[in-house]
Order: sequence, then structure tokens, then C-alpha cells
Amino acid sequence: MKIDRANMRVRVSIPHKEAKIVHDRLKSLFKTIEVEDWEAGDLEMIGLIDPGNYKAMEELVRKETKTHGVMELLSLKVVEEGDIEIS
Repeated sequence: MKIDRANMRVRVSIPHKEAKIVHDRLKSLFKTIEVEDWEAGDLEMIGLIDPGNYKAMEELVRKETKTHGVMELLSLKVVEEGDIEIS
């Protein structure tokens, strides 16, 4: 039986000045992207990440946006079993 780590659901909001700069690096840290919205140049992404990527994503958002970006933890553990998602 294979054991998978539970994923974390996060929301990241980046202001338009830094959004294009960090977009590709940010996208690579997500396991699954559920929402990617470019409203007025600002970037908002919601998706699942591996818990091991949390610190790297937090540092990327904090350093590259000079604390203007926001990272929000929406769900601590998300497990998918077949077509059912358990949060």
C-alpha cells in the first residue's frame, strides 16, 4: 500500500510589479494549481503544495515581493481518494 503525504492548500497574492518576475518559480512549487487569476496585473494563485515546499514558497513570496506579497494557508491537509477530496 502506497502512503502519500497530505497536501496543503494555499493562496498566494502578488502585486503586479513582482507578479511576472516570480510567476514561473512560484508555479513550479505548486503540485496542482486550482485558480490562477491575473486581475489588473496582480496575480492570485490557489492550489495544492507538498508540505516540504511551504518554506521555500513563503521565502520566495516574502523576499521577492519585499513583503508586499501575501501567502495564506487555506487548509492544512488535503487528501484525495479517487474522486473524493477530504480536507
